[in-house]
Amino acid sequence: FLTFAILASYFYALMEWLFFITKPSFLDLLTATGKARLLFLSAVPMAVSAAALTVIGLAVDWLLRRLGIATRGFRIAAMGGASILALTCLLLADNFTLTVFGTGVAATRGFVAASYLICLLLLTLYLVRYFSVVAAGRRQRSIFAFIAVSVLLVSTAFVAQAWSFGARLTHQGPAVSDRDLPNILFFGADGIDADHLTAFGYERETTPALNTLLDEALIASAAFSNASRTTGSITSLLTGRYPATTKVLYPPHILLGEDSLWHLPAILKGLGYRQIQESIRYYADARDLNMQRAFDEANGREITDVFASVPSPILLGFAPDLHYFEVLWERIRDRILHLVGRKSMNRVYQAVTESPAVYGEPDSVRIDRAIAFMTASPQPFFAHIHLLEAHCCRPFEPRFRRFSSSHAKQTKENRDDYYDDVILDADRQLGRIIEALRKAGKWENTLLVYSSDHNIEWDVVRRVPLIFRFPKGAHAGTVMENTDLLDVAPTVLDFLGVDKPAFMEGRSLLNTGLDPMRPVFSIGTMDRTHFQRNRDRLAELVGEGPPLYGLKSLVMIICHKWYELELESSKIWTGAVANHPAPCEQGYPDDDQARRLMVDHLESQGFGLQGP
Repeated sequence: FLTFAILASYFYALMEWLFFITKPSFLDLLTATGKARLLFLSAVPMAVSAAALTVIGLAVDWLLRRLGIATRGFRIAAMGGASILALTCLLLADNFTLTVFGTGVAATRGFVAASYLICLLLLTLYLVRYFSVVAAGRRQRSIFAFIAVSVLLVSTAFVAQAWSFGARLTHQGPAVSDRDLPNILFFGADGIDADHLTAFGYERETTPALNTLLDEALIASAAFSNASRTTGSITSLLTGRYPATTKVLYPPHILLGEDSLWHLPAILKGLGYRQIQESIRYYADARDLNMQRAFDEANGREITDVFASVPSPILLGFAPDLHYFEVLWERIRDRILHLVGRKSMNRVYQAVTESPAVYGEPDSVRIDRAIAFMTASPQPFFAHIHLLEAHCCRPFEPRFRRFSSSHAKQTKENRDDYYDDVILDADRQLGRIIEALRKAGKWENTLLVYSSDHNIEWDVVRRVPLIFRFPKGAHAGTVMENTDLLDVAPTVLDFLGVDKPAFMEGRSLLNTGLDPMRPVFSIGTMDRTHFQRNRDRLAELVGEGPPLYGLKSLVMIICHKWYELELESSKIWTGAVANHPAPCEQGYPDDDQARRLMVDHLESQGFGLQGP
């Protein structure tokens, strides 16, 4: 029976592995050895659970025999392996119906959901009966035992490899602060152009709530995103590291190895912060990006840190494996909870592809959850809020129409009116948060960072907003030198009195003497291909692994001049940043020097380029 339990676990692992390896996923980033390791190690937690059920079943069978109770060949000991196989069949059936018919467990309710549960129970009972009969055959037991021992030996070898790798990685020590820790709120909306905000000289009042804070704010007047797309940009914001360093540019990229622990949320968690994230699954969700020891709640779900007590060497060595375990566990847990009516299943694919649910749910719902979390939190909190209703490129749908009220529908000519209205909508949500925190007595001790992931239409050579409001109006003023989202995490840590970790590549904006000629590197265009899925036109990254990780062009900004390098042709384009507040007179590199700086930036991070 133990043999059956182990083999059932590895069959489950194989079926799930085939599902993920035949679609775009983070497995594409791994070597052949890494993919094989996931296959063998992903079965281990399930095998341990099945073995435990089997041992309990053997004890029950022994007790029933001692009591003289006839089971007619029905052995409870077979329950472990039978349960695993039944769950595997449920997942296979759900994958099939989703692929072929576009529906599955997540769409079931009432009688249909109960039917799924009844079928699952009947299948389990049938498999228990079947295993009970098969177990009587000595020859079959020998063959299956040989296979089980073989896969366990391979798994053991991979465990030793991962353990050794983790022991060689650098482990970040716990952060220490001797200051009164403030609440921290990162507030942003997708695709906001600084040139459309009052704080940056726009003639329309698109941000009245934010405007009330400007007298006590630190305004970075020339801030830029480090990536043209949300995934790379948000990862840089939360890690203080370049996308070229983390290799997280666009799905299916995730943080691997030590990168999974090298980020601001993990540092704040160590300081005692409770944390919530409201963004979007897949593209900007910390758990989906494999940020370990990060948020307590994310996008409407509680995050259980299953590996909270795992020592760092083990966590780092097994980083991709543990992330994969979590994904597999969520796939089983969410379906069972949905079928028993405990919790609706989170339909991630529909949340990021279907309209009007392309953004998952209205921004107001995200704000409601965030406010409830922040006002109830007994500890200092860290909230990362990334609103989605300003995202292009479908027609904007403002909740309240002020600038666009005279138009019947959005056109190319009047798009800015609708765009300004969705910025105003986002500002209203910020106003709701400020008012709620004031009523809860938490606003005065809250550090606010207002930013955006990228510019409208993903143009990284235009400015994005970056505004800090520190408690008691500390550090108010204006930073005229170029800044980028890498600088946010170091600035926050500086205010907390926490030493900037060596892995962060940004700089604190609280320091004096910032270099106006410091290069800002940004991910430009990427090699993506579009395909049609039902009614939705989706994109996936081409060549998401080495040597280029799907990257087509890199952008560098020095003072008010920008350079864009096309990697395949080595061509370079240049231009001037629109509305730069402090253009420089001289000191710019020429095109050849700029090309060399950008090539060096990528090659130093492991990109395989053929430099000029």
